[in-house]
Amino acid sequence: SFQPLVENSIIHGISMKPQGGSIRIICDEHHSDLRIRIMDNGPGLAPERLAQIQQQLISNVTEKVEKSRSHIGIRNVSRRIQIRCGEHYGINIDNLDEGGVCTTILLPLQRKEL
Repeated sequence: SFQPLVENSIIHGISMKPQGGSIRIICDEHHSDLRIRIMDNGPGLAPERLAQIQQQLISNVTEKVEKSRSHIGIRNVSRRIQIRCGEHYGINIDNLDEGGVCTTILLPLQRKEL
């Protein structure tokens, strides 16, 4: 479920804007994979905070992640995706050029033949 990722966009993104904001969820095929993007138009993440989150998502050392306790749920979900689907898959978070954050979930796309 990507519900916690949408909640993050609400809590840390659009609720920070006095006039509110928007969240877009886009699913598409990307290089034979399923890409789900959750994008908000909030203030985005400070570069240091973004780097910290990105490092937590790629780190295999759980002790460091558990000490920070922030975004541990997202990291755990990403790690479960990687264990089940391969290291190429999982969750990535990045700032958007126009402001806001894009959280991307990458999963293998399996097509069934009829």
